[in-house]
Amino acid sequence: MGIFQRLGTLIKSNINDLISKAEDPEKMLSQVLVEMKNQLVEAKKQVAVAIGDEKRLKKQWEDQGVQAKEWERKAMLAERLRVAYSTGEQSLIETVLSSDSFADAIADIGYFLDIGDQDKALAKQVEAELQRAKRAAETEAATPLTDPDAAPS
Repeated sequence: MGIFQRLGTLIKSNINDLISKAEDPEKMLSQVLVEMKNQLVEAKKQVAVAIGDEKRLKKQWEDQGVQAKEWERKAMLAERLRVAYSTGEQSLIETVLSSDSFADAIADIGYFLDIGDQDKALAKQVEAELQRAKRAAETEAATPLTDPDAAPS
């Protein structure tokens, strides 16, 4: 076994010597620099693509947000029309049907919705006042009546 081991060591040392003689540190360094430059160019390309994708996705996100708001508004208007139809609110239905365009109809419905929102707020205020009056009446009813002519004991 000793002979094979020595032969292996001899071959390895000769190969390492050949490689060491063939190595030129200046050439190796310049090759490393060329490879690093190529990697830098590729990295810059990938960053540019990523930035482009980010901008495109951000624009899509904003567009989708605008579209979602528009569809939500349309759905609310459609629901308001449905309620108006089911309750027989003829003025709103006639206004929408007499509009020249969809945009005019939306503007008209928006006007009615604003009035409806104001009516809802007013109704809440009236309901709160009614509750307060009921509580005051209950409090008044709960207090015992005293005779003003009765002398204190």
